[in-house]
Amino acid sequence: MSTTYNERDLIGEHLYKLFPEQLGHLLVSHLPDEGVRLISSNIRARIMKTSVLLQRLHDHGHQHFVSMSITQLPTGDYLVDSLHPVPSRCINPVPTRIVFSANKIGWLVNYEMR
Repeated sequence: MSTTYNERDLIGEHLYKLFPEQLGHLLVSHLPDEGVRLISSNIRARIMKTSVLLQRLHDHGHQHFVSMSITQLPTGDYLVDSLHPVPSRCINPVPTRIVFSANKIGWLVNYEMR
């Protein structure tokens, strides 16, 4: 069984080297329905319901993937499919920064901002 995981990691590493612009990650690790973010283009997308990654998400636990299919719908939304998991050890960490900070706001404003 561990051979399968090693082969999967190896495939993911090579796809990442060949297609780094198609690297993405889950927005909420335990809720893949919340969507994904393609890192280089900063595009938010949804995973197609038929994706194998959705069905086997808990088997491998990787948060990053390479998307081999990115489709823009007429509505402007994006769908990704053919996702291959990429192990975190081969990805350079992306620094996070605070985009917006608000202090001393009322409950209603706080609720509406979320």
